[in-house]
Amino acid sequence: MNRGVLKALTLGAGVFILGVGGCKKKSLDDVDLAYHHSPEGVHEKIQEQKSVLTDALARHELVFIHDQAYYVQGLVDALTAKLEGEKKERLAPLFAEISHRIDKVHDAAGSGKEGATELKLQELFEALKQLEPEFKPGKKK
Repeated sequence: MNRGVLKALTLGAGVFILGVGGCKKKSLDDVDLAYHHSPEGVHEKIQEQKSVLTDALARHELVFIHDQAYYVQGLVDALTAKLEGEKKERLAPLFAEISHRIDKVHDAAGSGKEGATELKLQELFEALKQLEPEFKPGKKK
């Protein structure tokens, strides 16, 4: 019995040490915050949401898509706020269309209609594609 307890404690300590020492997080020094807060960085994050939402649809996670629509809308609002002058004015109708399509995704996913959610996501992705020529991908860390 004593030997079993000793083995269990040794194994537990080993797992703890590997778990604490084996995981290394990026420090803030490794992240280019200026890029992530730039219009290009926010745009990139919006475009990343296409794969997140597509994966969720493949897993039939309509509640996740419903909730994620709020996040995407927040990113769109942040991008709109970061733009100035002529570019902001020129893209205002597109941002209004994107926001409208996000609302439609939100409503379809919230009602539990998978087919409608898929259709509304495709419409949203088409609108988001129109943003791509406006923002050049940058160097992110």
